Amino acid sequence: MASRTIKLLVVLGLFTLTFSIAGPRAVTSPVAAQRGLELPAYRALVQAADQASWADPGRSAPGAHVAALVQLDLPPLAVVGHEWSHARRLEYVRQVAAEQRRVAAEVQALGGTVLAGFTHAAAGLAVAVEAATAPALRDLPGVAAVVQVSDYAVDQGAPGPATATLAELSALIGADAVRELGNDGAGIDIAIVDSGIDYTHVKLGGSGSLADYRRAACGDAGLAPGQPGCDPSRPPPPDLFPNSKVRGGFDYLGDVWPNPDPRCGELGVCIFFDANPIDLAGHGTSVADIMTGLATRAGGADSGVAPGANLWVYKACNGDAGLCNGVALLRALDAALDLDGSDRGLCTPGVTPGCRAYDPADIINLSVSFSYGQPEDALVLFADIASYYGSLVVASAGNDGDRPFIVGSPAAAAAVLAVAESALPGATGDERIAASASRGPRIADNGAKPDLAAPGAIASAQAGSGTEVAPFSGASGSAPVAAGVAALIIQQLERLGVIDANPGLADAPQLPLSLAPLVKSVLMNSGTSLLSADGAGPAPITLQGSGRLNALAAFRGRTLAWDATAMAELLAAEPALQGCTITPLIDLLNYLFFRTPPPCASGYPFGNRLFRAWNAQAGSVSFGYQPVAVPQTLQRQVVVVNYARSSRSYTLGTSLRFAEDIGRGVSLSVSPASLYLPGNGSAVVTVTATIDPQRLRPWTLNGGALGATGSASCPSERPEIDCPSLTLFEVDGVLDIDGGANNQVSVPIHVLPRRVAEVSVSRVLEQRVLLANPAPFTPGLVEPFALVDVSPNKCDRLDDVPCESLDYIVGARPGSGQSPVDLRFVGLRSYSVPGLNASLGLPAAPAGALPDEVVEFALTVYDRPFRASPNVPLRFEVYIDANRDGVSDYVVANADLGGGRDGRNAVFVRAAGTPGPGRSYFFTAADVNTQNWVLPVPAAAVGLRSDQPFNFYVRALDAFFQSNGVPQLWDCSPAPAPACGATAHTMQTGQLRFRPDARELSVPAGGSALLGFSEDAGGVTGSPAQTGLLLLFRDALPERGSDAVILR
Repeated sequence: MASRTIKLLVVLGLFTLTFSIAGPRAVTSPVAAQRGLELPAYRALVQAADQASWADPGRSAPGAHVAALVQLDLPPLAVVGHEWSHARRLEYVRQVAAEQRRVAAEVQALGGTVLAGFTHAAAGLAVAVEAATAPALRDLPGVAAVVQVSDYAVDQGAPGPATATLAELSALIGADAVRELGNDGAGIDIAIVDSGIDYTHVKLGGSGSLADYRRAACGDAGLAPGQPGCDPSRPPPPDLFPNSKVRGGFDYLGDVWPNPDPRCGELGVCIFFDANPIDLAGHGTSVADIMTGLATRAGGADSGVAPGANLWVYKACNGDAGLCNGVALLRALDAALDLDGSDRGLCTPGVTPGCRAYDPADIINLSVSFSYGQPEDALVLFADIASYYGSLVVASAGNDGDRPFIVGSPAAAAAVLAVAESALPGATGDERIAASASRGPRIADNGAKPDLAAPGAIASAQAGSGTEVAPFSGASGSAPVAAGVAALIIQQLERLGVIDANPGLADAPQLPLSLAPLVKSVLMNSGTSLLSADGAGPAPITLQGSGRLNALAAFRGRTLAWDATAMAELLAAEPALQGCTITPLIDLLNYLFFRTPPPCASGYPFGNRLFRAWNAQAGSVSFGYQPVAVPQTLQRQVVVVNYARSSRSYTLGTSLRFAEDIGRGVSLSVSPASLYLPGNGSAVVTVTATIDPQRLRPWTLNGGALGATGSASCPSERPEIDCPSLTLFEVDGVLDIDGGANNQVSVPIHVLPRRVAEVSVSRVLEQRVLLANPAPFTPGLVEPFALVDVSPNKCDRLDDVPCESLDYIVGARPGSGQSPVDLRFVGLRSYSVPGLNASLGLPAAPAGALPDEVVEFALTVYDRPFRASPNVPLRFEVYIDANRDGVSDYVVANADLGGGRDGRNAVFVRAAGTPGPGRSYFFTAADVNTQNWVLPVPAAAVGLRSDQPFNFYVRALDAFFQSNGVPQLWDCSPAPAPACGATAHTMQTGQLRFRPDARELSVPAGGSALLGFSEDAGGVTGSPAQTGLLLLFRDALPERGSDAVILR
C-alpha cells in the first residue's frame, strides 16, 4: 500500500448510485399558458409542456428526529496529526474517545441516540435527536458546532444504447497496454464507499458459488435474500471474507434502512453497523469489478482496469432503495483513512503482521453525486480532509445533464477528482460526452468542474450471480474507471521513486504533504478531447473537463503541469520566507518530488491556510466568473515539472477551443513561451487572460427560463438573442506544453466573462433620481420598485465560529451544513399584461382594479458572491394576506421547476396551509451569479387587486441543507418581532407613496439619466410600508446590483 504523501524531514509549524440528489417529486401541474403576450424583458411564462413539481415541504412534526454531526472542540486527527508518531496519534484517538464518551452521555440525557463516532476526518459524534432538541446540543461543554447530516434521494443513470465489455474498455483507454508493460495496480489499496460488495463473485476473489453467496448474504446456504430467516447482518463466513481481493470492509448501514425497523424504537428508521458488507443490490459490486475485478480465467482480457489492486469496501448505500445515508457516508470515509485500525488500537505496528502505523487508502471511490454540490456539505469537507491526509478521492460528477452549475458533491470538492461520463465511440469512431453528464462549473465559485471524463456504460459483475456480468451505466461507472487508472499511475510513480511505496511501515513522517492533487493532475494532463453529445463540435470544458481519460499517455509521460496559484500566493505572502528564498513554491516542490531540502524550511506556513491552498491545486486553470466594465488582465500560476532523469526542452502556447470565441473579447497567453528543465526540474509559468468588455457578447443568459440551457445552437448572426446558452458565453482555452514524444500535456483553461455596467445613484432631486453609469461600453438597465424594507446586514454566526465579515462568504464554513441567506432589500411593483388572465384561465379583475395585473416581489441578499445558479440553496417565501384578516391566504415561492434537477427557477403559488403542489405561472426573473431575485405572480392567482391594500411578509430560507426535509429559516421581513410573520408589510399596488415614472430605464454607457417619480394620492394610507424606491441594476458588478433611495 502506498500513501499519497511525501516525507518532509524538518518540523514545520502548523446516491444515482451515481447517487444524485433529488428533491421530493410531487404531482405535476403544468400551466396552460399561451405565447405571444407582451411581457417585460426577462419575464417568461411557464408553458404547458414544462414540468412543475415543487411542493411545500411542510413543517417538522413534533418528535421528529434529525441526524446531526456533533463536532467537539478538538481538531480532526487527519488535519493536525499528519506529522505525529503513531504513538502520539494513538494517544490522541484515546483522548478524543474519552471526550466523545462524556458528550455522548449528555446527548443521551437530552433524549438523543449516538449513531457513530469519528477518529480521523472529524472529532465528534453522529447523533439522532428530536429536531427541537438539536439547538441544546450546541450549548454542551466541549461542543464546537452541530452540523445537520442529510439523507439523499438518488437514482441510477438510465442504461445507454451501448455497453462495452471490460476488454473493450481497457483497449479504448489504453489500460491493457499499461498492464502489458507490467503495471496492474499491485500493492495499491482502494476503498469503495457504496452498497457493499459480493465478495463471493469469481471476479472479486470469490468461488463463484451461488451457495457461497447465500451463505454470505443470509448465514445459511439454504436461504436466499428476502426469504424469512435470511439475516445479512450475521458475521461474514471467515472462509469467504476477507479474501485475496477484498481485504476488508464494514457495513455502516444495515440491510433494512431506509425502511422502518422495529429495532429502532422511537426512531422508526435507523442504521445498524455490522461486519458484513455483502451487497444485496449490486451497485457496489459492479463498481468494484470495473475498477479492479479479476479476469474470469488466467490470461483473460475481461479484468477490471487495475486487477492487482486491493479492495476495502464500506457499505453506506441501499442500491434497491436508491438512497445513501449521510451518517454512513461520513463514517465510511473516516474508516478509509485508517484501513487496518492501527490508530484505534486494533493492531500494533511492528507486532501484528501487516499492521501499518499510517494506513489511509490510496484511493477512495465515491460513485455518489448530490446535484448542485455545495462547499458547506459535510461530505465535501470529509473528502477534502481525506485528500489532504493522503487519499485520492474519486467521485462521479452526476447524471443530471447539460444544465449549468448542476455538477454534484462530493465531486465539487476542490481536491476531489470529478469524473463525468463519456459515451462509447460511435459508428464513425468519434467519442462524445454522454448526454446525461452533469455540467459545471461549480455553483459556489464558478470553478472548473468536472475534471475529466471516462466511459460509464460497461458490462460488469452482477451481485448474487456467481460468475455473470450485467450492463451498468452512468457516471457511477465512470468514476471507478478513473480510480482504476489512478491505481496504475500511482504504481508507476512508486517505481519511478516519486512516491514512497511503503510510508506506513514506520512512524508517520513529520509532516507529509499529500500528493493527491498532483496525481489528479497527471490524469488530467493527458485527456483526449471529446465532442459534444450531438457531435456538432467540441464538448465544453464544463462538461468534459480535460477530456476522456487516457491511461497509456498518463503512464508514459514524465511531464506534469497544474495550477498552483493559491499555493504560490500563500508562500509569497509568508513573512518568514521573505529574504530567504525567492522561489518558495519551487523549493517546496523540489523537496516533495526530488528530496532536495528547502531553505528556510521552518518558515513554511501550515494549518488551515495550507489545507485550502494545497487542495485547490488542479490540472486546469480556472479564472471563474469575471464581470468587467473596463479591460482587465488576469493571471494564474502554473507549475511545470519534468520528473524524468534527463533534461527536456518545452514549447508552450495557448489557444481558444471554439472558433466562435476568437475575437470575442478574451485572449490568452503564457509566459515564458519556452522552458528548459533539467532532469527532476520544475518551473512556474504565468497564464494570462485579457478581457476586453467592448468585444464581449451582450449578456442574455439567466437562471429562470434559460436556467437549464447549457448548450444551444441556431443559424443566427445573433445567437445571444435567438439561442443563448452557457456554452455561448463561457470561454474555453487550453495551455499546451510540448516536451516531445510522450511529453505533450494540455491544461484546460476556463473563464466566464461578462460585460457589465456600473450604474449607481448620483443624486436625489425633487421627484427625480439622477443615475450615472461610468462604464464606457455597456448601458445599464434599471428596474425601479417600491422600496418596502431595508433589512439589517447581520453576521450569521454559526455557534462559536466568528464571522469573517458581515457578508457571508460562500465556502467560508466548509462542512457547516448551512448556507446563510441574509435579506437586504424588499420591493414590490405591478403592471398590466393584456390578455394574461384569460390565457392562464384566471378570473378577470373586478371593476375598479387594474386588469391582467402582475405583481412582482423584488428581493435581494447581502451575502456575496452568492451562488452561480439562483436555483439553490436560496428560497424565498412570500406569505400574502389578501383580505388583511390576520391569516395568510397564499404563499408565493421560488424553486427549481423539476424538484431540484431541472435547472430553471420558477415561481409557485399555493394556498397557505396546504401541503399540495403549487402552481407555477412565471419563471423567476433572476440572473446567474446574482444577488437579486424577482418573483412575478398574477394578481388574480393570489387574491390581490390594485384598489385594495394587502399584507405580506417574506421568509428567506436555505432549501439545500434542510432540517428533516424542511428548509432552514435564516431571515424574515419584517424582522421577526417576536416571531417571523407576527407583523407584516401593508401595500396597495394602485396607491403607492412613491411611484416611478418608468418600468425600466437604460442609462447610457459613460452617461447619466433621470428617473422621475410621483406621489399617489392616498399613498400613505394605501402603502404605509413604502419608504422609497428600490432600484435593481441589471448587468452589474457583484455587490452593486441594487440600491435603495429613501424618500420619507
